[in-house]
Amino acid sequence: MQRIFIGITVLLIFGVGISSCKKRGCTDPLSLSFDIEAKKDDGSCTYPFPVKKALFFKSTGTWCSYCGEWGSWYADSIKLAFPDAELVEIHVMDDFASVKGDELLSLLQDMNFGDEATPHFYVGDTSVSNSYGALELAVDNELNKSSLIAMALNYSIEGNIMNVSVQSELQNNFSGSNCKLAVYVLENQITAPQNTVEIVNGQPTSIVNSNYVHNAVFREVSNGAVFGDPIQFENGKSLVDLNVTLSNATLANFDNYYPLAVVWQFGASDTNFINLTR
Repeated sequence: MQRIFIGITVLLIFGVGISSCKKRGCTDPLSLSFDIEAKKDDGSCTYPFPVKKALFFKSTGTWCSYCGEWGSWYADSIKLAFPDAELVEIHVMDDFASVKGDELLSLLQDMNFGDEATPHFYVGDTSVSNSYGALELAVDNELNKSSLIAMALNYSIEGNIMNVSVQSELQNNFSGSNCKLAVYVLENQITAPQNTVEIVNGQPTSIVNSNYVHNAVFREVSNGAVFGDPIQFENGKSLVDLNVTLSNATLANFDNYYPLAVVWQFGASDTNFINLTR
């Protein structure tokens, strides 16, 4: 009888051990924290947060004195005033220019019926006149719109490959039709010369700032499509995994690279920025 009791006890302990060895984690495949090996959900699943963001572009060049002067001041001031506004700097005719950056800027210019000078700003796909008040108002108006898509992402860089997962969920009865997802790869903290303007002997004078720090510099775009690839929603949700090959661009430091996932919607005759996540 004692042997039987001991045997049952061992089996119970062993059974508990087996049960406790089942891996716990996120079991929802539509969550960015989904763990394919998890057998029991532990409440760790994460989902997109419905926050409306703004996207603004700046055409710029290291040779452009006003880009380093009022263009830089405009961009820095907007980022300080509006934490939910994300900047993309598209360089032209300098060492940071790229084929895809040129293509993106050309399309933005075509949408606005003109080849604007440098520097110039766009909020979403819309050109903004070169005044800080106009830029501030356009960004503020964008942020006051309803969030139509909640988004989240995570990413990793292995060698010269950036792996990105983007999660999206429709909001406020938005259909999600004719939408495309683009992932722009940007770089911060590039120290390189920049022309700017300073007052010398009472006169505005072009000078070179050799220690200028460039941020949000456009480097790559996913799949080479500057406005992205079609995104499909199942029951109002989408999870997209993609890879971006990182080239050895001028002064590139992959440690300072980061992705910006942007959803655009295309109509018969227009393009609309919907939302983004970083």
